[in-house]
Amino acid sequence: MPVLAEGYYTGGFLVSEARGDRSRDAGIIENAGATVVALADGLVVSQNSAGTATITATPGNVGNGAASAVTVLPGAVFGEYSIIATSATSFDVTDPNGNALPPLTVGTAYADEIGLTITAGSTPFAVGDDFTVNVESTVGSWTSWTGGAFTKLGILFNRVEVNPGSFRNVSIVTRQAEVNQAEVQFDPAITSAGDAATLIANAFTALAAENIIIAR
Repeated sequence: MPVLAEGYYTGGFLVSEARGDRSRDAGIIENAGATVVALADGLVVSQNSAGTATITATPGNVGNGAASAVTVLPGAVFGEYSIIATSATSFDVTDPNGNALPPLTVGTAYADEIGLTITAGSTPFAVGDDFTVNVESTVGSWTSWTGGAFTKLGILFNRVEVNPGSFRNVSIVTRQAEVNQAEVQFDPAITSAGDAATLIANAFTALAAENIIIAR
């Protein structure tokens, strides 16, 4: 007889949870990479306490000023922010959804969803000069835990595939639940590490602190 391998089911790792949605939070998984990200249900994930972003000056800008101190603030949106000069000292800022944000003044620290400072160079900026800020992860989004420091761990409830440059809404088990240890998944960076057993034990301890009980 052939051997049949049964896969994991959405939420199949759960032994029990609180009534309603008290054990789960809505979350976002983002993919700033160039390939599809596939995450299994039951995967241990960590919440980002700070986002990441990069800024790029468009080739051909007249002004040779520079941008620095780029940060992601609470409320930022995943994707590309457009920063376009309306004068030598002022830029319009638009979020990835096309919403206008307060204008940016050259030489003054900007802080609205994203933080940065654009300083003037030896050649003033001209109308139409622009920068692009690519927000690669936002504050509070979730990612597969790879063993680094974390402020909060949870368990992904539903299997998900995230296309490049996009995000998906997911459910995360974050508290008051009992889970089957045999069905809890970890990132390959964890399972292949020399101290995998220690990392996994630390994760289970952190989950237990959120009243997520690991059943053997």
